[in-house]
Amino acid sequence: MSAQTVLRRFLISMTLFFLANAGLAMAMDSQLRNYVEKIRPLLAERCFSCHGGLKQEAGLRIDTVFLMADGGDSGSVITKGEPDRSLIVERVSDAEPRSRMPPAGEGEALSAEQVAMLRDWIEAGCPAPPNEKPEADPREHWAFQRRRRPAVPQSPGAVGAGNPIDAFLGAVRTSAGVSPQPEAPRHVLVRRLFVDLIGLPPQPEQLAAIEADTSSDWYERLVDTLLADPRHGERWARHWMDVWRYADWWGLGEQHRYSQKHMWHFRDWIVESLNADVGYDEMVRQMLAADELYPDDPAKLRATGFLARNWFLFNRTPWLDETVEHIGKGLLGLTMNCAKCHDHKYDPITQEDYYRFRAFFEPIETRVDVLAGESDLTKDGIPRVFDGHLDRPTYLFIRGDDMKPDTSRVIQPGVPEVLAFRGLEITPVSLPKTAFEPQRRPWVIEAHLATAARAVAEAEAEHATERSLVTEQTVAAAQASLAAVERRAAAMRAAWAAEDASSQAAENPLGAAVAAAKAASEAEKAAAVAAAWVTVARVSAKLTKAVVEKTDPSSLQAIEKELAVARAAVDAAAKAAAEPGEAFTRFVGAKWTATRFQNSGKDDPSVVFPPTSTGRRAALAHWITDPRNGAGGCESHLDAASRQTTRDNRV
Repeated sequence: MSAQTVLRRFLISMTLFFLANAGLAMAMDSQLRNYVEKIRPLLAERCFSCHGGLKQEAGLRIDTVFLMADGGDSGSVITKGEPDRSLIVERVSDAEPRSRMPPAGEGEALSAEQVAMLRDWIEAGCPAPPNEKPEADPREHWAFQRRRRPAVPQSPGAVGAGNPIDAFLGAVRTSAGVSPQPEAPRHVLVRRLFVDLIGLPPQPEQLAAIEADTSSDWYERLVDTLLADPRHGERWARHWMDVWRYADWWGLGEQHRYSQKHMWHFRDWIVESLNADVGYDEMVRQMLAADELYPDDPAKLRATGFLARNWFLFNRTPWLDETVEHIGKGLLGLTMNCAKCHDHKYDPITQEDYYRFRAFFEPIETRVDVLAGESDLTKDGIPRVFDGHLDRPTYLFIRGDDMKPDTSRVIQPGVPEVLAFRGLEITPVSLPKTAFEPQRRPWVIEAHLATAARAVAEAEAEHATERSLVTEQTVAAAQASLAAVERRAAAMRAAWAAEDASSQAAENPLGAAVAAAKAASEAEKAAAVAAAWVTVARVSAKLTKAVVEKTDPSSLQAIEKELAVARAAVDAAAKAAAEPGEAFTRFVGAKWTATRFQNSGKDDPSVVFPPTSTGRRAALAHWITDPRNGAGGCESHLDAASRQTTRDNRV
């Protein structure tokens, strides 16, 4: 072979060698791009929640190629250049749903194309960027750290002398090389201020007067004026009503489901609290636990409409699900509802954390309390919560299915572990008698008396304009009803005196209570007789009119039967009135709201208002509003720094 031929073959071989290596390099570059742009995002979406910074099932992390090679309890999950020997390929392509990764129910299986892409990447040698960084531990996120007060920057870019908020803004502007805008014209400032604080633009005459004001503090005085305007609370209540999920009643019969017909009391509480400058921390405490912190204050009890609003008539589980979800979102800034079925996929919230949080609310029920001046709870009342099931356990639901509770252990109330900066002390609350016997509240009897007195006045007014036997009987019945209410009120007061008296009392409160009960029973029976006579009078008048108008015989017969029934009711009422007894109808101070079909086709058994409350929600409320947790320590919903900024920020 000639030297020329040898040289030619050598050059061809070298050319092929370099071309092959160039092709390999190009393939490596292509697979590196695939890893960065497709494979790692796919693993982050499907796998990191169990094998990343938050959690490492079986001791395995796969958020970097180094960690995949390092492996977990079963060893390395990748063998470079050999996809058929790589455990990760075996697991993601497993035909058995229970052993496949991600497991059935935990995530969507990888498609055939995605598995092929993973195999090609492994076959190419698992190329990865140099110094690939693992996923950050979600527990280290700033939102889960203790609150710390930073030093106020000394920046010449700050606007507003001595204002710390503007000092921070100024420092950022300086570092970014951005200059602040000049102060806006007065009419623009005024319009911004009006819209922000009361939600309405200024009237032309208001704007003219403000523009004509030459005093140096015109802006500060305008801020104070608008903050004192009742429309300020109405404007900002709209914001908080969205955050706290206020909803009017949807009007289905008398049912309390997803709001209640008197839920507007919660709305008014929000408006009034904002206008009264109640602190955000105090508002949160009242919403969660006013019944434990202020059990005898109707004005504050309105706040627990926040919890009562979610009530679902047919099942407790949806109610408590929404309670946990929306307290997490509205008060903690966390989507805790994801953890009902499994550990959270990206926040450090475990499934047990979810049920520990639910346990704060496990005992609650809803009721409607009588308000001063109105005894009829269908017309008005305060929808609120109370602890009605003091010993009801909380169980973890397997995969979130409330039909599959894990009854092997009871979950105790607690906050998510990642947020447990300090201990949580739960102390049962002893309630005053007027809280668990709400009929004792003085305005309850007064409301019933006022209602009965109004009925007498209305009946007398009707009789004065329309003299008839019907209106005469109506007046008599109203007067008898008022007398019965007065007797019942006296009997209830006597019974309470007997209950509260000590055994050493010189008087005989029990004897007085028995006598009062007999009088109440007699008066109530007499009122029933009078009411029955009203019905007789009305039907008799209808019959007389029918005869005069020569109504057809069949209609006359129907009215005559109706009259016979009414007269029989009078006889029955008179017979009952002749019977001795001490039973009478007691006034109610609150009505419990039943659920339906929880265990049967009927309403659940009645709940007695217990003399104690668990104290769980009060403890949670104090924990959420603790200054160390970031929600407390506010001067008001518009704290001092914010007020000063509102006054100073004219840009």
